[in-house]
Amino acid sequence: MYQLKPAGKYVFGTMYADYGETDSLYQELLRYIAENGLGIAGNAYEEYLIDEITEKNSGSYLLQVAIRIIN
Repeated sequence: MYQLKPAGKYVFGTMYADYGETDSLYQELLRYIAENGLGIAGNAYEEYLIDEITEKNSGSYLLQVAIRIIN
């Protein structure tokens, strides 16, 4: 199911990873949010900028995660 990302402030992170290997990115983003006194305002949004359509090597998939924040 596709969703539109609501307008607002987001913390973004990117990493090269195969599907299901994203825990470290989420941990890093959540640590950043906590350390900077920010709050989470909604869902996290994942988008693969490079995926199996353009790259054979699954370790080279480029993921972007966006978490909407409030301060």
